[in-house]
Amino acid sequence: MAHAKAVKTGPKLTEVQIQARISVAKSTGKLDLSGAGLTRIPSEVLKIKDLEELAINGNDFDEIPPEVVAFKNLKRLGAAGNRIAHVPKEIGELEELEGLWLHGNQLEELPSTVGNLRALQNLSLSGNKLNAIPEDVGRMHSLVELTAAGNNLGELPHGIGNCSNLKVVHLHGNDLVEVPTELCQCTALRTLYLQGNKISKVPDNAKYWNEMQELSLADNLLEHLPDLSNGLQSLKTIYLYGNQLQDLPFSLAELPSLQNVWAENNPLEWQELQALLGEITHLRSFGVDQGQMQSIPPSTSSSRESAHIKVSEIHSNGSPGYFKLQQSEVGKNAPVLIVAFGSAPGVPNWGGLLGRLRKAMPSGCQDKFDVLFVVDPSRSWYSGNQSENSHYAKQLKKVTSQYQRTVLLGDSMGASACLLYAQVATSVLAFCPQVDLVYSSIRPGESLEWFSNMHDSINSSLKGYTGDVQVHTGSWEHDSYQAQLVEHFDSVAVTKHGIDSHRLALALHRQEKLLPIVRKKLQEELQACSIGSMA
Repeated sequence: MAHAKAVKTGPKLTEVQIQARISVAKSTGKLDLSGAGLTRIPSEVLKIKDLEELAINGNDFDEIPPEVVAFKNLKRLGAAGNRIAHVPKEIGELEELEGLWLHGNQLEELPSTVGNLRALQNLSLSGNKLNAIPEDVGRMHSLVELTAAGNNLGELPHGIGNCSNLKVVHLHGNDLVEVPTELCQCTALRTLYLQGNKISKVPDNAKYWNEMQELSLADNLLEHLPDLSNGLQSLKTIYLYGNQLQDLPFSLAELPSLQNVWAENNPLEWQELQALLGEITHLRSFGVDQGQMQSIPPSTSSSRESAHIKVSEIHSNGSPGYFKLQQSEVGKNAPVLIVAFGSAPGVPNWGGLLGRLRKAMPSGCQDKFDVLFVVDPSRSWYSGNQSENSHYAKQLKKVTSQYQRTVLLGDSMGASACLLYAQVATSVLAFCPQVDLVYSSIRPGESLEWFSNMHDSINSSLKGYTGDVQVHTGSWEHDSYQAQLVEHFDSVAVTKHGIDSHRLALALHRQEKLLPIVRKKLQEELQACSIGSMA
């Protein structure tokens, strides 16, 4: 049973802290009033005429305060994680602005005056309710990064093609029906995420993205790809899984930098794949599924053993999302399953770490675990408000029931999924989970009721859970608060690291501390399997 230990309400700056930060900002030109419970800008702030950075994330604003236009030197404005439904037209007067972060709000539209932000380099709009982006965005010639995932966008403005400096675009989880032709004019693009839309067409001139390194067209409705000859010279990774592709263009073999192709869950015939693979000699990974491999003639069955061919089993069953099972031995379940949840960017992660984990395991243990990669391309927090009845729950139960032990692994949105679906596992490793999205800036553009339902779902999942839940958090107050919300459950142990960043897993990886944490957990699960087999 869970303890009745009380948990504090959401983090909020005190008046003393607010005044202290305002005082410091007078000399630094940088002011962070995030999580202060504000509904308006304090009058004292308006006297700081040379303010260059203002963060009002995680407050209670329902609009961008018009008075911010008084800060003519403002370069960075963070207003994420509020309830903002309106951006005043005066925003266009901030001609020095280089970064504008509005993700996790309630925006349905933007004023055309945003096009006056000629110095803007970063525009973050993910997790809103946008139906369109103004045509005037095409006047933002300095724009480098545009993130608008998890909205209701059916198309992009024609003017986007004028943003010649665009390098990173995230548009996954929208309603796009084709790859916007206008984006093909943005020849500086390096990363483009379009997964989880309704795209059925890729324009021929997509091949002119010669700076593109990572392209995701996964979980769409594609039946055909254009000829890519003489283009995409820098492309390293392309995600094509979850479409209706019956063949792949042979021009993929002509892409000199291509390293990874993920083509699972498409109606591809092995004969087509084999011919293409015979032409591509420089790949590191070519992802196929067991269904695609069924047509291999016995005489060529050794093709399964090719080092760069990664065979997996797909468990999506036509539902949104990615459920890819990689078995240590194809067709045979290992004792332990690691479920690796993707985070908000909507692409599979943890693959590199888990590959290193396999090599780091003692001899005789390297084939004792399988991996199920799960991705939510729609940025729905894995159906967080109705997790018990979601297709994620059904597919997870179906797969995990076939294993002796299961570990759930994830960070941020993926860590939230770990807590939501803890009941299907014997243990959980969650890095910086988001439990109460009311106090989170990275979140979907949903209602307060939706956020409350998700919080209730997490509590329901952990109540009475008898497994082991390890929550890892950094020193950032927001993440510490989220961890406190679940610390009172008997099954939960919280480890706090001296890292002031939400990207804790990445920081731990760079310090070479992440792999030992995951390895220890896997070894515990393997030991439990051995004890169980002797009982």
